[in-house]
Amino acid sequence: MFLKKYDKTAIVNGENKIDYGRLISEVNNFSSLTKDFKSDKVAIFMENRPEWVFSFYSAWLNKSSVVTIDFMSAADDVQYILNDCSPEIIFASNETKDVLSDALIDLEQQPTVINVDELSPASNLNEDIQFPSFDDDETLLIIYTSGTTGSPKGVMLTFENIVTNLLAVTDDLPIYTADDRMLVLLPLHHIFPLLGTIVAPLYAGGTIAFSPSMAGEDIIATLQQNEITLILGVPRLYAIIRKGIRDKINKSPVAKLLFAIAEKIDSQKFSRKIFGKVHERFGGCVKNMISGGAALDPAVAKDFKTLGFEMLEGYG
Repeated sequence: MFLKKYDKTAIVNGENKIDYGRLISEVNNFSSLTKDFKSDKVAIFMENRPEWVFSFYSAWLNKSSVVTIDFMSAADDVQYILNDCSPEIIFASNETKDVLSDALIDLEQQPTVINVDELSPASNLNEDIQFPSFDDDETLLIIYTSGTTGSPKGVMLTFENIVTNLLAVTDDLPIYTADDRMLVLLPLHHIFPLLGTIVAPLYAGGTIAFSPSMAGEDIIATLQQNEITLILGVPRLYAIIRKGIRDKINKSPVAKLLFAIAEKIDSQKFSRKIFGKVHERFGGCVKNMISGGAALDPAVAKDFKTLGFEMLEGYG
């Protein structure tokens, strides 16, 4: 149920565009590499990139739980996670292979390592995909906590957990639609960006676009080049963006006056017209800004509303 064929672009990564047919073919290709292992758990240890998505869905296609690992983790942290959950397979990349090699030293159970940078693209297009049936209480994801109150804990999220959240924002309240284009920015080992920037938009038939980095110029370029309609971020990201905008507004008496007027009128149509240049800076198509991961400062949300943006705050 998680993926199906749409006649459109599924993933944009710089100049590389991957349509749904190619996405499904690559998922099938990745799954063929591991289906004979009969693995209960598959770990992913790599930076944000299309191969992360291929690896992820290929595990579900083989009815395996996915263990997500922060690609910036030190070897000791990776080793702890691998010892704790003992995945049979781990997908990695050239960027993470050295850290992984160190983590595998003296590991109790050695997983099969697949470096996605050593794989060839799918040679045969197979655009049919059929995910297995899952019981509601079957574990689909294991996501590790930060460990701030002791050793990291592997949080087991079930099929029911995932699908309840997925349907809530696609079927029950259509925040995600086939017409949307989502910015992929936050690291995918966290549940919020994983569901919010990968699983939900692709389930709805939308397009996702990877930002090359967290640098401001990369984010802006991705927003503009792909006419992004949905941005998902944490409160700190929105606070930084808001500060930059307010600093510029406060330097201009005219802009300060217009901001005060817009705040009083409280009309999205008026605000979008007055602050058209701000919206153009974001690509001109942003429909919603979605915030989660922590409580959003009401003052930040209020200022974005004054600028004509619709901000949605999630809690999970």
